[in-house]
Amino acid sequence: MGMAMSCIGPLVGSCCATMACQACQCCAVGIANVSARVAYCTMFLLSMILSWILRDYAQPMMEKIPWIVRSAASYKIDSDVWYGQQAVYRVAFGNFVFFMALCLSLIGVKDRSEPRDKLHHGAWTLKFLAWIVCIVMPFFLPNPVLELFAFFARFGSGFFLIIQVVILLDFAAAWNESWASKESEKWLYALLAVTVACFTGSLTLIGLLYQWYRPHGDCSLNIFFITFTLLGCFAFSVVSIHPAVKGGSLMPSAVITAYCVYLCYRCQYVYQPINQSRQSHAVGG
Repeated sequence: MGMAMSCIGPLVGSCCATMACQACQCCAVGIANVSARVAYCTMFLLSMILSWILRDYAQPMMEKIPWIVRSAASYKIDSDVWYGQQAVYRVAFGNFVFFMALCLSLIGVKDRSEPRDKLHHGAWTLKFLAWIVCIVMPFFLPNPVLELFAFFARFGSGFFLIIQVVILLDFAAAWNESWASKESEKWLYALLAVTVACFTGSLTLIGLLYQWYRPHGDCSLNIFFITFTLLGCFAFSVVSIHPAVKGGSLMPSAVITAYCVYLCYRCQYVYQPINQSRQSHAVGG
């Protein structure tokens, strides 16, 4: 009896694990078929998490790749920073190759009845494996290829930010229209609360940025960008409620303002962290 139970136990466990994997796979495929955006957003999320990890901990792995190590000595910066940048460049390049190939394969597809639409809404196992290959492949490429990609990516990232703002604006406008069209007044109060929260948070962060990066030495350019962001958001908010703007509202402009101020903060922090800015003030007296 004991021998029988010892054989049945692993068999039952294996069957349960297999059924659980099949259930998860069917659930994931079902969600992906209904909304491919969920699956693609998951890929982007995984890429961001991977980039974040590699940015800080990629050096031990990268030092074992000879064609990467040979170029490390020519860069007069902290090796941890350089290896982290190279790892993030490679993850970004892999995503670029995967999604660009998918984009080119879907040119001309207008609805889900076309055969090529299956590349977009189906074949998730194959696409996930192809995505992994695209992520791994750049680590076998020489550094000049990635440096060239990084150069053009600087311009592409600006275009991508513009697309992000347009998508966010469209989302905020649809959000505003959905809540404003409801009969209950509580939705109007909710819109007012969101608008006030976005503007209040944005102005608070602007004030903190002026405190953290007040004009002194290298911080003068930072102040220019903070002020430019503030004036640009103010102008956009005024235009959004101008009588000539059909269906204008403050709520979408408040969301865009919050996003732009956040981007300004991230740019300031990346190029000069708060502690470094404070040190420069201390040195300057």
